[in-house]
Order: sequence, then structure tokens, then C-alpha cells
Amino acid sequence: MRHLARTTALAALLLVAACGGNPPGAADSGTAGSADGSQAGSPDGSVVAGDTGLPNPADAGEPPAGDTGPSTAEDAGTSASADAGADPNQLEHCYSRASFGSNTFTTDPNYVVDQDGYEYTVNEKADAPYAQMLSVALWPLSASTPLKGTFDLAQEPFDYSKCERCVLVIAGKTATDQKHYLAQQGTLAVSEVTAGTIAGTLANVRLAQVNIDETTLATSLVPGGCTLEIPVLSFSHGGGPVDPRIEKCFLPETFGSDAFADFVYDYEVNDSGWFYRAMDLPDAAGIPNLTLFVEVYREGTGSFPLAGAETNCPSCYHFVIVEAQAPSGVVKTYVSSGGTLVLTEMSATAMVGRLENVTLVETVLNGSTYTPVSGGCSTSIPSLAFDSKNATP
Repeated sequence: MRHLARTTALAALLLVAACGGNPPGAADSGTAGSADGSQAGSPDGSVVAGDTGLPNPADAGEPPAGDTGPSTAEDAGTSASADAGADPNQLEHCYSRASFGSNTFTTDPNYVVDQDGYEYTVNEKADAPYAQMLSVALWPLSASTPLKGTFDLAQEPFDYSKCERCVLVIAGKTATDQKHYLAQQGTLAVSEVTAGTIAGTLANVRLAQVNIDETTLATSLVPGGCTLEIPVLSFSHGGGPVDPRIEKCFLPETFGSDAFADFVYDYEVNDSGWFYRAMDLPDAAGIPNLTLFVEVYREGTGSFPLAGAETNCPSCYHFVIVEAQAPSGVVKTYVSSGGTLVLTEMSATAMVGRLENVTLVETVLNGSTYTPVSGGCSTSIPSLAFDSKNATP
């Protein structure tokens, strides 16, 4: 489901910001814009910093004379970019500088894709002990929602529960003391968005302080709250090689013995049979969710070949399914076509066993009809032990 930008990374950042260090495992490589908004990728997937040629508020030094107060949502006659020097009064009141330059937000870039959308996040830690997280999220409400293009943020609903293109800044003083800023106006240009890559530019973005309900995400403007500006900022993440097989089949050619161990989420016994389910969680953006199903419709333990009559599902008594769901929400289903299911324990409370030399073929499930896909993909599980007693609480 749609969610607030992940605050755990910001919380970790805040714990070390006062010391000027990085969170464990974090690097300082990140995003910065070039004059045409393009991005140059480094071999490790980080983005090489560029220079837009525009004034950089982060380098402005002391705040401008005569501007000692924070920029507020009601201060429409004053540009927040004039308050670019990280004025202490601004930081204390707003937990953020008023304007971010083109080479800010360079720490801990991250990109997460799931069935609900695409979210890029990156941190800024120049103003310790305060820190900020930028989230650029695409939450398409329908399959026809354009993802690439140039979008006027003023046309988006000013509500994080409803916007499809949401630009959010979370500014924090401590891990639990944070303020939220949602874009009211400006331009978001998305030049690339895939399961593993996102790139684009923010221009003339103005964000206003809001309260966001953590459960419903309903959003309300904070009266007299602060405002922030992002005059221009390019962002990019990903761009590494994509496995053509994963793009086509949504799963690897074969699974190792440690597969489907991330999350044993269900074991159910009912009048129909015995059902075990486990999941492999994606370890990178753009990798599908994989779920293993072991389904048994006849009581008893032993070794059961998954061939012959046992491929004539749904009338078979033992079969294995792997369901692969891509970040776009598209699902491919793979049903066992060979190999052996060994059950060493099966009761109302547990199923224990292993899969040996199991092959699975891409199959279309339409009600009770199972039809192998002509020329479809296949996969195999040479050896895999499973135990429902390892279920995650």
C-alpha cells in the first residue's frame, strides 16, 4: 500500500549527523544535476556529481543580511531561495534550510519498486544536527497513468493519500521529532522509470509544511508553517545491467537450496487439503516477489513423483507452484511438471519435507483449468528442504 517515505533511513542519519559521519554501510555518493538535467553513472551505480551553473545555496555561507526569520507558508511575497544560508533560526524553527541547491541531497540514495508504485529517496545531512530526506514517489492510480513526462505539481491533489506524483521532504531534529513538507507547485520531469532505474529533474518546487496522518495519509496544511524551495535538482538511481531472463520470466533458471527461506508465512489445513506457503523477498529494486506453494490433497507421508497423473492438475494430489509477481503487479505462475515431493511429516500443525529435482513450467490458471504456456518459461528446484514450523510469527 501507499506509505510515507521510509523514515528509518532518516532516523539512522539523524543518529550520526551530529558527528558528521555516515550511517553504517552508507556512502556519500548520490545525485547532482548537469546543465541539461542528464546524469552520468559511475561503475558502482552511483551518480557522478555535476554542476547546473546556478547559484548553490549550500555554498552561500552566511545568511543574507536582514533575513533572520524562517520562510513560512503565508510568506508568499518572499522567495525562500533568498534564505539559502542555513540560517540557525530557520533550522531551529523548520528543521531545514529554506532552499536546497543543485548539489544537495547526495547521501544514501535508494529506489524501491513494488506493486503500488515507484519511490526514490535520498538524504541531506549538511546542517547537523538536523537532517532531511527527499522522496520522489510515483503512485499511479490506474494502468493508464503516465509515468514519464513533465508534470505540473500544482495540478496534483495537495494530499499525500491522493497524489500520483508526490514530492515530499521529511526534516528531522531527532529520530522521532520530524516535520513534513509536500510540494504545492513546481515541475517534476521524469525522463526514465523502470523496475530498476529512475531519473528526472525537479524545478521551481515549493513545498509547504503539512501534517500527514500515518494511518490514512490524509494531509492538512500547517497554518503559519514553513515553506521550502528546490530551485533545480536532478536525480538518478540504478541503470545497472538488467537480467533479460528476469525481465521475461520473472524468476531465475534454477533455485538454490536456500531459496524461499525469507518468510514462511502460512500453513493451512482445511477440508480440501494441506497447504504450505513461503516467500523469497526481493533484495533489490525491480526484482519480483516469489512465493512457493506446496499443496497436498491426499493424507500421508512418503515420496511422491510429480509426474504422470500428478501433472494433470487440478485433479492431481500433490503439486508445487511458484508464483512470481513483478513490481508492475503482473503475475506469472509456474506449476510442477517433474521431480519428487518428499513428505516426512504432515499433520494438522506441521508440514515438513523436501523437493528433489523439481521442474516447473509457466502455466495459465483459469479457474480449474491449468494450461501450460506454449513456448513459455521454466525453472527448476534441484534440492530444497521446507518446514512449516519455521513460520514467521
